[in-house]
Amino acid sequence: MFIRNVRLAAFGGALFLIALVIGTPASVFRSAVFNAAPGVNFSSIEGTVWRPKIRGLTQGRHYIGDVQGQFKPSLLMRGAVGYDFTTTSSTLSASVSAARGRSGLMLLDIRELVVGSALLERYALAGVQVSGNVVVKDASVALKASGRCESAVGDVQADILRAPAAHMGLPPIDLVGELACRDGNLSLALSGVDEKAGRVSLNIAVLSGSRYQLAVDAELNDPALRDLLYTFGFEQRGDSVVYEEIAALKMSS
Repeated sequence: MFIRNVRLAAFGGALFLIALVIGTPASVFRSAVFNAAPGVNFSSIEGTVWRPKIRGLTQGRHYIGDVQGQFKPSLLMRGAVGYDFTTTSSTLSASVSAARGRSGLMLLDIRELVVGSALLERYALAGVQVSGNVVVKDASVALKASGRCESAVGDVQADILRAPAAHMGLPPIDLVGELACRDGNLSLALSGVDEKAGRVSLNIAVLSGSRYQLAVDAELNDPALRDLLYTFGFEQRGDSVVYEEIAALKMSS
């Protein structure tokens, strides 16, 4: 009887919270959206907490567009609060679920996330501007409140090396790989192969303090190509030429 009463109380509490959420205006999210990342802005927030819509979202000078949210009441019984979010634009296209539990653990389920050239062009590889798309599919990420990566899986595709490769005289090599946690950091491990040129691996890790670590490892068949990469800051390491850097994430440009 006691257990049954506890369950009924929990169910009643969940219903009360759902009723509260349905009627609360979405404008209560205003400060949370502003604080989500440096440089984030928007025109307005419409709807309710149950189904909020962020209008005219921008990140730095880049226009992302409208973001539709949908509250997930099923998570309340598990002690978590979460939303589905969708947005579609050439800058950022996303279908993502985000939830936060009582312990502060942030859970992300990424059905598809496409980061376009507009958000990537602020970065460079060996002094050459990056362009192209990064596509993440069927991914799950768990992050502690501190930002430490607890778990990460998912498929990643990227063609971001095409512009730097062309500038360096290399053939275009598209990359495939996966998300992972390495030393508590969310990481991308990507690689690609060209039959004539050779193999390229690219690893990106998001570090604390809004920094990232980039490591490129290339095993090239043509000695002339290896020599060319030295002029762009690559170094010889065994049978490979490598490039490494740690830099700040450019969130507001």
